[in-house]
Formats: sequence, structure tokens, C-alpha cells
Amino acid sequence: MDIVNALNKLIEMIKWTGIASLIGIVGGLSSVIMAIIIEYFPEKHNILLIPIVFFIAGLFVDYIHELKGSGIDRVLRALNVNERLTWINGLLKVLLAGTVIAVGGSAGKVGPCVQSSASFADELYRLLKLKNRKLVIITGIAGGLGGTFSAPLGTAILACEIIERENFSYINLLPPIIASVVGYIIFYLITGKKHLFNIYLSYTVSSFDFILFLIAAFFCSAISYCYIKTYRKIATSFDNLKFPYCIKTLIGGILVAVIGYFIPEVLGLGLELTKDLFVIKFPLELLILILIGKILKHP
Repeated sequence: MDIVNALNKLIEMIKWTGIASLIGIVGGLSSVIMAIIIEYFPEKHNILLIPIVFFIAGLFVDYIHELKGSGIDRVLRALNVNERLTWINGLLKVLLAGTVIAVGGSAGKVGPCVQSSASFADELYRLLKLKNRKLVIITGIAGGLGGTFSAPLGTAILACEIIERENFSYINLLPPIIASVVGYIIFYLITGKKHLFNIYLSYTVSSFDFILFLIAAFFCSAISYCYIKTYRKIATSFDNLKFPYCIKTLIGGILVAVIGYFIPEVLGLGLELTKDLFVIKFPLELLILILIGKILKHP
């Protein structure tokens, strides 16, 4: 009897390793597709194209409601109200979001990659008639995060916390870790990017620096709170407009183009600007403008 139980556990482990690896491959490829679109789009940060691309993206949302939102919120909703996620809409989300980012929008690449990977995971859940949908979705989220953040172990824990929050269980951590690691490996093998920021600085930390780190932590928390409040306020205001979604995104695109014209540093994801902050000292006035512009532009 013990041999049978051990064999069943081994089979279960092999099954989940295979499932998690497949999901991780899709998550890694989603990050690769997004990176290719952002890197090689022929008209990067073109403010004239921003309203057009936003309008086209809105047209898709009018007909495919699953494309609305950041991507993570769609996955959470699908899990909470038992909605079905489809891989084709997940892929479409990656393509549209990548184009929006490439022309200068701040759609963010995390949510679309998560939705793509989680959608594929949901398809596997139905195809293989699996029993634990929550664990499958968590594994899908981890697969999408692994390549995006290039931090496989941390993103696996984050994926569990996004879904389970205070009910976090470490027994569910193994499949997300596998998916996240595989997603990272796929992204690294294709793009050659090992870290999110390839910057190496030699710096000695003093005791006074810990006080500055603490102040910075409070400051970042306050800015995050303001950002979330602003995001929700603007999103709610646009949702209340009695227009087709494509008209709403067109208006948003025009506003983003205007902000980008006066503050071009806010266009795109902001990763290049973040890298520059390590080696270039920007004027305080410019940093404040960039901060305000980023907060207003992202919703």
C-alpha cells in the first residue's frame, strides 16, 4: 500500500511539473513577444500615433470585453466569478498592450503577460480536467511574472500572495516556482536579458543611509497611495462616460499625447529613465514633473 501511495505521489509530482513547465514556457514567450514589439516597433514614442493606437485598442475592447483592464484584474475576476479565460484573447492582450507601450503609452507589460499565461493555464485546466483551478491560475500568474520581472523565486511568491493573500500556503508554491523559473529561462535564452536592470555600482552603505532608506520607503508608500487613488478616480470617471470604449481611449490617447509632448520622459515604460537615474543627476523640478506626468498618464 505504501508503494502504491508513493507511486501515486510521484505521478502527481511529474504531472504538475509538466503542467507548470508548459505554463512557464507560454509565460516566457509572452514576455518575449512583448519585449520584441516594444524594442522593434518602427515608430517608437510617436505622439502622433498615440491617439490612433489607443482608438484601435478601444475598438477591440468594445467587441472583446475580456481585453479591458490591466490583465491581472481580469484574471482575478475570472477566478472569483468563475469566468472562462481563453488563450487567444490572452495573446491579443499582449499584442495590443505591446503596441500601446511602443508608441508611448504606459499600459504596463506585467498585466498582459500575466493574463496571457493565466489564460493558457485555464485552457489546460479545462482540457486536462484538473481539479484545483486556483492553483492552476496561480501557476499561470507566476509564469507570466517570471520573464517580465526576471526574478523567478520572488515572483512565484508574489503570484501566491496575489490570489491567496492572508491564506497563503507554502504547499502551493512548487508549481508556481517551476512555472516562474521556466518563464525566466525562456525569456533569458531568447533575449539574453538576465536582469531587469543591468547596472553594477560600487557603493558603501553607512548607518545614516538606513535613515534615508526609511524616509524613501515612506515617500514611495505615499506616492503609491496617491497613484492608486488617482488611477481609480480617472478610471471611474471614464467608465461613467456614455461613449463607446474606443472614444474613451481616443480621448485618453489625446491627453497622453499632450502630456508626452511637454514631458517626453514619461512616454513608455520608463525603464530607460530609471537606468539613467543611477548615473545622471536630474533637476528636482524635472523629477517632480515626471512623477506627476507618470501618475496622470498611466490610467
